[in-house]
Amino acid sequence: MLKDELTVLVNSCDSYSDCWYPFFQLWYNYFPDHSLKIILNTESKQFSFDGLDIECFSLYHSGERPAFGEQMNAHLQRITTPFVLTMLEDFFLNTPVELERIEQCIDWLKNDEKAAQFYFTNVVDDMNSFSNKYSGFSLKDQIAPYKVNTMAGVWKRDKLLQYSIPKATPWEWEIYGTIRSFDTDDAFYALSKGIPPIMNFKKLPKEAEALGLPQLWGIVRGKWVVESVDELFRENGISVDYSERGVYTVDELKNSMRSNRLSVPLEELVGKKTADDIVRFERINKIRKMVHMNPYENYIAYRREKEK
Repeated sequence: MLKDELTVLVNSCDSYSDCWYPFFQLWYNYFPDHSLKIILNTESKQFSFDGLDIECFSLYHSGERPAFGEQMNAHLQRITTPFVLTMLEDFFLNTPVELERIEQCIDWLKNDEKAAQFYFTNVVDDMNSFSNKYSGFSLKDQIAPYKVNTMAGVWKRDKLLQYSIPKATPWEWEIYGTIRSFDTDDAFYALSKGIPPIMNFKKLPKEAEALGLPQLWGIVRGKWVVESVDELFRENGISVDYSERGVYTVDELKNSMRSNRLSVPLEELVGKKTADDIVRFERINKIRKMVHMNPYENYIAYRREKEK
């Protein structure tokens, strides 16, 4: 049975507990298998939902703020199934999930020693190679952006644990977990362009689309993007007080930038050898800091040229 092989890991934190009811109501409505064990990765709070098998390990005291990587690592170590379906608490499902396609991905993982995961959405990169082996999926290039990321997908549990950098923030985990993958033979697959997603949880407000902003979901920088979720919530009988968390406007989305200051020394994220290589690259190119929107695009180009 699928529940013996797959655990759902919803990465969250206590301060986002107001998102759990809408998330799990939509999960109940749109995910067809209610027998799967769901681990809600949070610090101390508990949560339950009738008809779903949700467990909170409560590994930390109220007010504790462990690093994202540490917290995910601690939860993964307590999961016993060989495969993990990863989600974030603001991935609000808006159409029925195609369970048979998830089962197909798990079968592929079982029979491919090198495959680490399958992402259920497009992870865009012009260097992706269309896969004749796995219908509808593309293989990420060896040196490519966002091979490791927080998008929904199914992972081999041991591989996900391998890339869980204990002291990393979420964006550091994506960036430097990806850089770690450059020196492995692990294979990463993303849904090919033009292929319908296995899970739908993105909606782009029309104003944001006109500005050329990327797709996004219900919460950005800790605030609601009301245009992305309000109609969905109302259709599913979900009531949310948006004022409690605040609302992010399209203008704020356009102008926002994330800090690129690292939370720990670089070598603690990628190891000394790769850290020295990044520092050498930055010195050569006179780059003091990596730009947020493409934090390692130039480094990827450098590595691709270096590996030729």
